[in-house]
Amino acid sequence: MNVDPLMLHRHVVNILKAAAATLSDEKNPLSLALDNFVRDLNVNTTSAFVAAQQAVVGFEQLPDSASKTFIYTGNILNTTTMVPLMDAGAGKLATAHIIECAAIAYKDQGYKFYYADERKADGSAACFDIDGEAHGSLYIQLAEGRLQGPWLQTFVKGVGYKHFQTG
Repeated sequence: MNVDPLMLHRHVVNILKAAAATLSDEKNPLSLALDNFVRDLNVNTTSAFVAAQQAVVGFEQLPDSASKTFIYTGNILNTTTMVPLMDAGAGKLATAHIIECAAIAYKDQGYKFYYADERKADGSAACFDIDGEAHGSLYIQLAEGRLQGPWLQTFVKGVGYKHFQTG
């Protein structure tokens, strides 16, 4: 994928990929040690909150002409329950809520916030079939867009944004 070096001067994009998980006992997920739960929540959620908070501080100092975009690279765990990944799912769900709140609250200021989630064409998790170029293409589209799009950016390689029913 060729990226126009001048594009980097027209857009300010913060991209965060945070992931931590301690596997839970599928029959007893609440046996997970509190230290592990807190550590993983700090990686998956607290770090994203701080990064988004600091992005706003930076956005406030940019000219109106700059595109101000924050993208959290998430996964399907904000909409799908996987018991062994309970702590990671709790973190992704909490972070998705933060991103949605920011997208609503800062929309009128021209700040854009997204939770990006690559899926397979059938809507299932991409898991180990993640495609970096598909992410890059979507992220460039989001950065170049003038208005806030859907905060939950589920997308498919070769297709781009695709809405999937949740819950």
